Amino acid sequence: MTTSQSPQADSKRQQEAAAWVLKNRDVNQSAHESCAFEAWIDQDPENRSAYEAAERLTGNAPSGGKPRRLGMFVAIAIFGVALVAGALVLMHG
Repeated sequence: MTTSQSPQADSKRQQEAAAWVLKNRDVNQSAHESCAFEAWIDQDPENRSAYEAAERLTGNAPSGGKPRRLGMFVAIAIFGVALVAGALVLMHG
C-alpha cells in the first residue's frame, strides 16, 4: 500500500479487505455480494493489493476442516487489529 493514503484510509481498506476475504469464502454468497466485491476491487488499485495481502495472511485453505477454521481465525484477527489501529489513529490523530 502506498504511503500517500492516510492511516485511517489504510485501516478502513484493510478492514474491508479482511471482511471480503471472509465473505468470499461463504459458499452461499449472493450474486449481489459478488457484484459488490467486484465493484470494490475495481474502485481502487489499492483495494486489490489489500485483498491479496489479506488472502495471503489467511492462506488458501480448502473449505472445511481445521485449515478453514484457522484461516477464518486469522482473517478475524486481521480485522480486529485493523479496527483497533483505526480507533487508535482516530483517538490520537
